[in-house]
Amino acid sequence: MSSPEPPTLPGVGTSIVRTGVPAAWGALLAWLLSLGLPADVAAAADRVDELLVLVCVTGVYAGARWLERQRWMPRWLSRVLLGSTQQPVYLHTLQSDGVYRIANKLTAAEADELRDKLHRSLDEHGGRRRSTP
Repeated sequence: MSSPEPPTLPGVGTSIVRTGVPAAWGALLAWLLSLGLPADVAAAADRVDELLVLVCVTGVYAGARWLERQRWMPRWLSRVLLGSTQQPVYLHTLQSDGVYRIANKLTAAEADELRDKLHRSLDEHGGRRRSTP
């Protein structure tokens, strides 16, 4: 059994950028907020910086993803906050050796094969399926 090729596809790169850029914004926000913390608060909590980074990174990412879905959100601002306006897309195909391959786009033959496998699996397990065109 051969090992799968590492996913070096645009969807993976996009996902890394769309994770890293908001994390950098969140870390910057946490750092800026930590500059204004009173000394006694910072001294009282050993882990205040780590918690602040976690909260800021999570908040920036969640906020940017929410803003991205708003119709009034300019694309340039989405690009600044998330690093890319393109959302990653992953499709998985099962190779003959039993390993799933991540792909951004399937050929027509791969899509047909994947649909047929899904239909066979649904038929075997009594599931419902749509008719194909």
